[in-house]
Amino acid sequence: MQESTKTICFVVTAAVLGLAAVGNAVMNQPGESEAGKLVGTPFYPEFTSTEVARSLEVSAIDPETGALKRFGVESDGDLWRIPTHFNYPAEGAARIAQTSASVLGLERQALAGMGESEFEKFGVVDPLSEDLEDPESAGKRITLKDENGDPLVDYIIGNEIEDAVPTRGGDDFDIQTEAKEFYMRRADDSQTFRVSLDIDLSTKFSDWIDPDLLRINRPDVTQISINNYKIEERGAGPFGAPELFKDQGDQLKLSRPSAAEQWTMEGISEITEAVEPDRVNEILGVLDEMQIVGVRPKFKFEGKQILTSDLKLADIPEMKADKQKAGRAIQALQRDLMDKGFNFGGTQQNLELVSENGELEFGTSKGLRYRLHIGEAVADEDDTIEIGSKEKDESTTDPEDPAAESEESTDDANRFLFVRVNFDETLLGDRPTEPKLPEPPVKPEGYEPAKVEEKKKESATVDDEADEKGADDADADAESEEEKPAQRNPEFIAYEEALKAVEKAKLEHEMNLTRFKQENEAFDEKIEEGKKLVDELNQRFGDWFYVISASNLKTLQSKREDVVKPVVLPGDKGPAIPSPELSFPSMPKGEATFETPKELAEQKEEVKPEMKESESTEEKPDAEKPETSVEEAPKKEVDEKQADTDADAKKEEPKKEEPKAEPKKEEAAESDKPATTTETGSPEKETAADSKEGDSQ
Repeated sequence: MQESTKTICFVVTAAVLGLAAVGNAVMNQPGESEAGKLVGTPFYPEFTSTEVARSLEVSAIDPETGALKRFGVESDGDLWRIPTHFNYPAEGAARIAQTSASVLGLERQALAGMGESEFEKFGVVDPLSEDLEDPESAGKRITLKDENGDPLVDYIIGNEIEDAVPTRGGDDFDIQTEAKEFYMRRADDSQTFRVSLDIDLSTKFSDWIDPDLLRINRPDVTQISINNYKIEERGAGPFGAPELFKDQGDQLKLSRPSAAEQWTMEGISEITEAVEPDRVNEILGVLDEMQIVGVRPKFKFEGKQILTSDLKLADIPEMKADKQKAGRAIQALQRDLMDKGFNFGGTQQNLELVSENGELEFGTSKGLRYRLHIGEAVADEDDTIEIGSKEKDESTTDPEDPAAESEESTDDANRFLFVRVNFDETLLGDRPTEPKLPEPPVKPEGYEPAKVEEKKKESATVDDEADEKGADDADADAESEEEKPAQRNPEFIAYEEALKAVEKAKLEHEMNLTRFKQENEAFDEKIEEGKKLVDELNQRFGDWFYVISASNLKTLQSKREDVVKPVVLPGDKGPAIPSPELSFPSMPKGEATFETPKELAEQKEEVKPEMKESESTEEKPDAEKPETSVEEAPKKEVDEKQADTDADAKKEEPKKEEPKAEPKKEEAAESDKPATTTETGSPEKETAADSKEGDSQ
């Protein structure tokens, strides 16, 4: 009995423990807990429209430096600005809208963690936490607020879930896509959930603005002017500071009529020099792709710019009323310029902006003329470049080491840029000219229009003249001329032809006038569009110094030898190649000689008479008998007598050339004269040559 009692006790105890375990498991099921009930519900059900958002802030820890990065944008209802960067306009409106919409109606998908002890595991530690120990465990915090500053959403986004399962649409044939899932929690909650999210959070300034600084198209650029110079001080300037002038270097002025034509440069020899197109394309590429790295605000007088884009004093009534106040404001402006590597040159009446690293000017076919002034170097640190530093960090600079400061002004450092834009109508080309009607011809004195009968006679006369053109009898032509009716005054006819031409020109003038009106209206539209673009760009450039990357800055500072190349002339084949030294084998003596064509001709003339005499006295061998002509070759059955007669006739032909023997008589007559010798020393050859010349004459 005791053993059975013990067994029953053990069974009861095990059952109780089992029931307790089951109860504990049931009580801790996520689906039954308060957190489990939240799965499938939105984090912020009250946030239903992005239009109520007036500010957006992103906070994160830089993984490389471990420093806290904060970036924010604010809106006044019309324009988003970046308060962390001097209220620069947040031109990346698409990013702002996309970021706001991506967290609108965001729902919890599955419970991942219940308490703070799991924050590090999921990477959802608050980056703004003061007691942050491990920067890698911090997430990205995104906060949207309304116009009253109350949070609309406040999330901490943690690690991306790499083992997220693929998802499929409602249709079985939908393409399978891989969802991006993250661990995420509300900043005021300790429960972590899995969430599907498509968002790209960035604390980089250039990601929230339009980084394209100049907003140009490469084919539109038709003029480029590079002005390389150094600043030189000469006494006091217009506002008390040193007067600055340019120590001029290379000046390059490039132009082309259109994008389809070649670049030319002022001052080069078109025969021996040409523009290097690859270098010009590099310059255009730098201008087209120039991006904003950072910004600094320009000095303002009571919120207004002192200078216009063409360096004229702005019309500010307060400055006109108080000259001393105006002077102090201009001096403050000059100090601001000098801090960035710019200053005023020239005189007070003709101000000129000069810069430490030269300037570049270019014009576009839209009438925009840009002027870029390149200033001094900027410290190569992201925070300093983007937002600047209010106080110089003296702890990092050794006052006894002058090289420490010079390192900041190396050629590879980013630099300040001062940008101005003006409208120049000449860049649009020539304005269309209105066509003019041709002036009517002057009526000749005594003009009478032709009568119908006279017109018929005139046409008949024209027909008669055409028929009589080929007649050979001069008397018949004379008689026909007498029978012709009286011709009208040629001036009358010319006047009538001119009237016809004017009538025809009137019709063409109407078409040309219509075309002119259309082209003129299009030209006026180009002017309006160009001026509108200039106003928009000056509103963008007017308040700011820009920081640009120095990676391609040397391209903008090209020198003459970089842009101009020598032209290879057609006749310039390079250095002459020396002829090889050739030798010929010696010829047996007396076998062959080289003689000029003239000597050969003389020898032929000398031998010719001897051949005639031998032909008349001696009988030629069969091999030397003249061959029959092509026509006589097939006639082999001709009578022998006829063949002998033809042969005798051919033999007697040289005897008929009696005049050719005359030079021999002259030779006999002039035998007393001294004979001229040839190069071979034979007087007979020279006589034969002279006789040949006489025959030819």
